[in-house]
Amino acid sequence: MILVYDRDKKHESVVDQLFKPLGIQYNTIAKLSPNSIAEGTTAIIIFADEKIDEQSEQYIKANKRKALPVIIHDGELVVDDTIALTSAMVKYDKKNITETRSRLRDALSNKFLRHLGEITDFTIYMARNNLYPGQSYYTNPKNSGSFLNLILSKHVDWKKVLVTSRYNLAMDAPEAIRPENFIWVTDSPGPQKSRPVNLTFIVDSVIKKISELNPLIVYFDVFDFLMLYHPFYEIARGLEQIRSICMEKNIYLIAVIGHSSMDPIQYGQITRYGELWEPSDGVVDAE
Repeated sequence: MILVYDRDKKHESVVDQLFKPLGIQYNTIAKLSPNSIAEGTTAIIIFADEKIDEQSEQYIKANKRKALPVIIHDGELVVDDTIALTSAMVKYDKKNITETRSRLRDALSNKFLRHLGEITDFTIYMARNNLYPGQSYYTNPKNSGSFLNLILSKHVDWKKVLVTSRYNLAMDAPEAIRPENFIWVTDSPGPQKSRPVNLTFIVDSVIKKISELNPLIVYFDVFDFLMLYHPFYEIARGLEQIRSICMEKNIYLIAVIGHSSMDPIQYGQITRYGELWEPSDGVVDAE
């Protein structure tokens, strides 16, 4: 069910035009408070003509939200970063209700915001860097340095970061990565190392660590390296296992995948279910 917050009851005709064709049950309320949000509410539509009122702002910035906030406005609405990054914005076109309804459909099916249940300094920081929980991201090997920059932040708890890499990042970046949260895949024998020939063991180790540590971020930078030892589809299936558990647990998954290490068809297959993370301007700090 959808709640439509229309404080001044000025948009009744607009509400009917927008929502009736969608076939979704909706109720209109004139006061927004935690008690007014019924169990099973999936989205709250907020009409904001000139600015976001205090009740709406309190709900949008609440640590835990029951429903996705969707802000409908007909002019240039200026909002702060927290609201812009955590709410769906729909511009209302009085002359084209069909286009407005299409924008509303897109907002209601926004998979990034749907998974953003908690509003914290950490999730805002990640959103500033175009990362949302429960999503699978892929990035170019050249961006590995940007990942280290990303987790070097007061908003990122190193205990909640799980890293799997060809490189000994626990030694190369000890401020960001600790041995207990690190899986080193290397052909050099010795303790605390995973041999690349043992693909099943590597995947099982990552999944086991996810269950033990409950990380917020999982970083997987061994796909290209494993292709020296295993067929593409075997590695792809292993990554899919990791991806599935990360989606289920609402974890940020970042996999490093090089375009030049495989043919275009393989690259398209492995990246089809992910979002490109390309921090071309570097990491954006929280303040």
